[in-house]
Amino acid sequence: MKQIVTHLVLTIVMCLIPSIALTQNTSEHFKFMGIPINGTYENFVQKLKLKGFKQFGDLEIYKGVFDNDTVLVGVENDKELNLVYAVQVIKIKDVVFTEYETKLYPKFDNLVDRLENKYHSEAIEWDDNKHFVFIPINRNNKYVGNIAVRIGQMGSNCLISTTYYDVLNFEKHKIAQDKDL
Repeated sequence: MKQIVTHLVLTIVMCLIPSIALTQNTSEHFKFMGIPINGTYENFVQKLKLKGFKQFGDLEIYKGVFDNDTVLVGVENDKELNLVYAVQVIKIKDVVFTEYETKLYPKFDNLVDRLENKYHSEAIEWDDNKHFVFIPINRNNKYVGNIAVRIGQMGSNCLISTTYYDVLNFEKHKIAQDKDL
């Protein structure tokens, strides 16, 4: 399970790298459920637990309610910097992957529409099959975050993955990661 979640996050991150280069300077951090995507992993998880999330087994994944649905949440952090830079929410649906177009697209489209309305931003499709969209988030004319929404597969079930990226911390993570190259 942890490998699948990690793989999903890395796939999304690799797709977003070109867009991250366009970041603007800002001191505002993007938020997930009202929690700034900033600070240490321990601090972020403590705040997540106050919202009712509980650790899922012995993994660094948390189970709780988000958008009126039971979800799994992974908190991405740079261990070297001890800094949270993204939060991934996974809604696993009991839908066979061959039926995702009829059963999952309406939920996917509804989520994307709601995110576009909330953040006053238009989604950018990253593939022709509409399995993946990217929503840039601006506040006060400053680029503060990204939301990536995708349809995926876990075993025989489908999932909707929504990842919230804080631009400032992701850029710090990317710089730290690239110094080893």
